[in-house]
Amino acid sequence: MTQLPEQSAHSNVALTPQEGIASRLGGDMQKKEIAPVALLTEYSAAIALGGNLGNSEQILSNAITVLDRAPDIRIVARSHFYKTAPVGPPQPDYINACITIETSLSPRSLLQRLLTVESQFGRVRKARWGARSLDLDLLLYSDRIIEAPKLSLPHPRLHERPFVLVPLMDVAAQWQHPVFHKTVEQIYTSLAEQGLITGVERLGQKVG
Repeated sequence: MTQLPEQSAHSNVALTPQEGIASRLGGDMQKKEIAPVALLTEYSAAIALGGNLGNSEQILSNAITVLDRAPDIRIVARSHFYKTAPVGPPQPDYINACITIETSLSPRSLLQRLLTVESQFGRVRKARWGARSLDLDLLLYSDRIIEAPKLSLPHPRLHERPFVLVPLMDVAAQWQHPVFHKTVEQIYTSLAEQGLITGVERLGQKVG
């Protein structure tokens, strides 16, 4: 028996057997469209680290390792360690550093992650300016400006703290402060010209 050509669903033009098969396959492929894959957006953030109880250099390095192993955080840059004079009641000198990261976490989720890591390293919040094993401060998150309970971005005292600005210069000198519209380097230079960059001594190695 002679096989008759198929008719196209959209015209009266006869299709060859091969064209008919291709037409049916094409229709099936259109019905089985693959859903688009959602891509996570990553944001840049800057974090200050500090501590003055125990082996602070080791604690800071270990805390960064914990952060870097998280699937939603990637360490981009690490500053040198700095020994800094304490602020507040008499206590040992601090070791300070800064890192920049890429993260898919929201600002509040990132802050909560930092608090969790602090707790893992024995941080106990007592006196406001008291000694501590580990302090992790969220300084900057992209160009976000946030004023909310327990979350302020940029960090409200970032621009006046040498022990933050000096290590931050290592990793984010050209980051523009979203409130003052000045780079970290410009803010640092302004304080240095006023003689306010004191009590900060760079140690020999970088964090981690």
